[in-house]
Amino acid sequence: MPSYADTVKPDEAWNLRFYLRTMQPMRSKAKTIAKQLGLKPVNPEPAAGQD
Repeated sequence: MPSYADTVKPDEAWNLRFYLRTMQPMRSKAKTIAKQLGLKPVNPEPAAGQD
């Protein structure tokens, strides 16, 4: 894959970095506690094939 260092401005690179960070799963204290308690996330829409 070619380098985009010459075509991406520094502020665009930071915007891309922040955008990619939003796609990472978050590790928070609340999430860790919920996992320890065995709580499951609430999903209002059923997964495909689970009607």
